[in-house]
Amino acid sequence: MLLIASNADARLLLTGLLEEAGYAVYAVRDAIDALQTIGRRLPDAVVLGGGSSGADSLALLTALRTDTETRDVAAVILTGVQVHSAATGRHTGPTMLLREPVSADTVLAAVDDLTRATPMDRVACRQLKRSLLILSETQKRIIDGDGDGVDQMLAVINRLHPAVLGIDHKGAVVAASRGAEALTGYDRQELSSMSVFDATFGADLPLARSWQAHAEGRRSTGTVSVRDRAGRLLRMHTAAGSVLPGLGALAMAYVSELRIEN
Repeated sequence: MLLIASNADARLLLTGLLEEAGYAVYAVRDAIDALQTIGRRLPDAVVLGGGSSGADSLALLTALRTDTETRDVAAVILTGVQVHSAATGRHTGPTMLLREPVSADTVLAAVDDLTRATPMDRVACRQLKRSLLILSETQKRIIDGDGDGVDQMLAVINRLHPAVLGIDHKGAVVAASRGAEALTGYDRQELSSMSVFDATFGADLPLARSWQAHAEGRRSTGTVSVRDRAGRLLRMHTAAGSVLPGLGALAMAYVSELRIEN
């Protein structure tokens, strides 16, 4: 969630409310900061208000809807009367215009409604891209071939909220993010005892195929089915890539639960 509010009190109030509701919030003060941030953060939703100018609202909404990466991002725009009229003709895509003053609970309800309506495929693709962007930015700060650098990368992967596995050159899982634990139902110790070639949560070992495609230089993104610890069959998008010499990453993003026929 990207929150833009020039008023500090509004930022604190809305950030607290959205985080309590389970959203991971990145807050900035103005549309300029937001426009510089969107490409790096790839948010699933944007809330703009709390003292932001009408010009900022219109510029940000236009930028969101003209970029293929963000054209379907949920946007809740808090507006004044004049801006509300000007913006009404531009709110293609999942947009809700709320005329200020408006309660924080109303803002939260609008965010919930719009994000629930976003196709899970699009959410999963953005989640994958966010994971790879985080790893890419981390890689830039680490010296290739440095043993400490590998340890740093493993520590970063372990802390990630998206589902990411760190995999060594033999295919062994050497790091597992919090998101990977939550998605598969296995804890980090259990995941770290597996490899992509014999992962017990694989349905016909699709992770092995994804990883093999990456190792052979073929397309390293795709959709696979994975059976979690509870026995549910999940459809997920995956992407694989090298992050340091001898260390790769396999990112996973939940799409839907698959029906298991008896």
